[in-house]
Amino acid sequence: MKKDSGFTLIELMIAISILSLLLYTGSYMYSTLSSRWDRELGEFNQHFEQSRSLILLQELLSGVMPFVIRDNQQADMPTMFFVGREDSLLAVSRGGIVSTQYPEIFRLTALPTDTNKFDLVYQAASTKNVLLLNTQQEIDFEQRFSLIKNADKIEFRYFGWPSYQIKNQGTEENVNEAEQTRWFSDYSGVDNHLNPEKIEVLVTIGQQTATFAVTLDDSSQRFLEHYLSDVEENN
Repeated sequence: MKKDSGFTLIELMIAISILSLLLYTGSYMYSTLSSRWDRELGEFNQHFEQSRSLILLQELLSGVMPFVIRDNQQADMPTMFFVGREDSLLAVSRGGIVSTQYPEIFRLTALPTDTNKFDLVYQAASTKNVLLLNTQQEIDFEQRFSLIKNADKIEFRYFGWPSYQIKNQGTEENVNEAEQTRWFSDYSGVDNHLNPEKIEVLVTIGQQTATFAVTLDDSSQRFLEHYLSDVEENN
């Protein structure tokens, strides 16, 4: 009789072992590639969000504008709405992040986290909804979110004249402007009756420091001259 051809038990076990090895190798390679893809996609999204936040920060600072209000502590004297500190900034910007059709009242604050890092927190209120009039006015910020997260250091700097009076005096007497203008860690438009001419925000992450520098209107005093001349005439 003719023998039937087929697999022996040993051949079948060898084939199953090879197939199992191929399945394990394929599963391992898929898991490795999937993890790598997820990690790279996560890093891409993180870098994308970070880049987008930095662009928004640059546009926000570039849009900082002179905004005249009344100083309640100085007999309602006209002054500028700008309060800059080493770790915060309160001002009005044409390039608001939330409101694009109206100037935006905003506050940037470097807040420490539980991991000894800093988040740059953005708060905003549209001038469409808030009528900003005086220095004692409470502002109800409608929006709040972190613009930059987990920075090692965030620092604000301001370049400008010490005051409205010194700038006018320096201009009239033709004093070298470089002797009057300088960098400040704190700059109050309310006290100085001026906005700074430049703003810098230094963001340190790891060993790298990114500097966001903008040049503002260098003649913000012209927005006050009419009001101050009326005050002088009345006095």
